[in-house]
Amino acid sequence: MKPACEPSNAEACVKLIPSTVQRVVRSRNGALLVDTGLSALMGIVVVVLAARSLGAGQLDRFSVAQLLVVTVVGIVRASIYGPAMAAQRTTGRAVIPARWIVTVSVPVAAGIALSFGPVVNSGGGALVPWILCLFVTCTIALMLDATRSALLSRELVAGAIVADACALVFLGSLFALGFFHGSEFRTLYGWAVALFGALLIAIGYLLAKKRGGEDVQQQSLRETWKLGRWAALDSSLAAVGSLLPIFVAALVVGGGSAGVYRTLQTALGPLNIIHTTVITSFSLDAWQAADTHGLQRLGRRVRRLTLVMIGMSGLYVGAGLPVMGWVAGLHDPDLGRIMIVVGIAAVMGAATTAPNAGALALGYHKAGALIRGTVLVLSVVISLPQSVHTWVPWSDAIGTTMFMSALLALAGWTVAYRRAMSVVTRPA
Repeated sequence: MKPACEPSNAEACVKLIPSTVQRVVRSRNGALLVDTGLSALMGIVVVVLAARSLGAGQLDRFSVAQLLVVTVVGIVRASIYGPAMAAQRTTGRAVIPARWIVTVSVPVAAGIALSFGPVVNSGGGALVPWILCLFVTCTIALMLDATRSALLSRELVAGAIVADACALVFLGSLFALGFFHGSEFRTLYGWAVALFGALLIAIGYLLAKKRGGEDVQQQSLRETWKLGRWAALDSSLAAVGSLLPIFVAALVVGGGSAGVYRTLQTALGPLNIIHTTVITSFSLDAWQAADTHGLQRLGRRVRRLTLVMIGMSGLYVGAGLPVMGWVAGLHDPDLGRIMIVVGIAAVMGAATTAPNAGALALGYHKAGALIRGTVLVLSVVISLPQSVHTWVPWSDAIGTTMFMSALLALAGWTVAYRRAMSVVTRPA
C-alpha cells in the first residue's frame, strides 16, 4: 500500500493538504478562544469581587474607572493590533513588533489619565491619586494586551494563555488576602498588580520564543494606521457613546444603577469572548479572502455564524444574567427591567458579530465611523437631559442608549458587510 502522501501519489497529497490546514486552523482558533476566554474572565472576576467588596458609591466610581480602562484597551486593539493583522491581506505575512508594547501603551495611558482623571474624580478632592491610579492601571493593561497581540501575531497563543491564567491566580490570591477591601483605589491597584504579574510572564515567553520575529517582516505602524484610522474613529465614537451615560448616571445622578449595569454587563463575558475571537480569527485569515473561493467561504462562515450566535446568546442571557445578579448580590428595585434591557442588547450584539468581523476582514473599517457617529449623537441626546434631571425613557439613560446602540450596530454592520462583499466581488 502506498503512503498517504508521496510524489507518486500526488492526488492523495492534494486531498490531504486542505484537511490538514483545516485541523491546524481549528486548533489555533480553539486556542484563541481559550485565551480570549481567560482574558474576559479576568474582567468578570474583578467586577464581581469589587461588587462584593465596595459600597454603592465606591462601586459606581470603580465601575467607571474599570470600564474606562477596558474601553481604552479595546480602542487600541481595534485601531492598531487588529488592523495590523488584517493588513496582511495586502502587505503579506508580518508580525507585531515588540517595541509597540511600550511606544504605543505608555503615551496612550498618560493621555487617558490626564484627560479622564478629573472626570472620574468629579470634584472629590482626590485628583492626583485618581490620575496616578488611572495611569498605572491603564499602562499595565495596555502593555499586557500589546504583548498578547505580539504573541498572537507570532502564532504563540500558548504564551498568552499561560499569562492570562496566571493573572486569574494572582487576582484570586490578592482578594483572599483582603487587598480589595477598603476603597476603589485598592481594588483598582489590586487588579493592576495581577495584570502586572501576567505581563512579566507574557514578556518572558515572548523573549524566550521569538518565533516569527527573525524570518518574517515587522508590521509597519504607518501602514497599520492607514487601515486602522477608521477603526480608531469608530472605536472612539463608540467609547464616548457608551461611557457618557455611565458617567452621567454614576457621577452626576447617582443611585447605584451604573454599578448594577456594569456588573450585569460582565455576565456577557462569554459572548464578548466569542466576538473578539471571531474578529481575531477573521483578521488572521484575511489573506485568504483575496480570491473568489476565499470570498465564498467567508460568506458561508458569516451566514452560519450569525444563526449560531443568535440562538446561543438567547439561551445564555436567560440563565447568565440571573446567576450574575445572585452571585454579585445585586439589589435594585429595577433589577428585572435592567436584566431584560441588557439581555436584548446582548442578543443583538451577538447577531452583529459575524457581519462585523466579515466587514473588518475585508478592510471595510470606515463604515464603523458612520455607525458610531450616529450612536454618539443618540447618546448625547439621551444622556444630557438626564444630567439636568429632565425626563428620559424609564429615567434610564444607560438602558435606553444600550438598546438603541445595539440596534443601530446590528443594522449598520449588516449593511457594511454586504457593501464590502459587493465591492470586492465587483468585476474590475
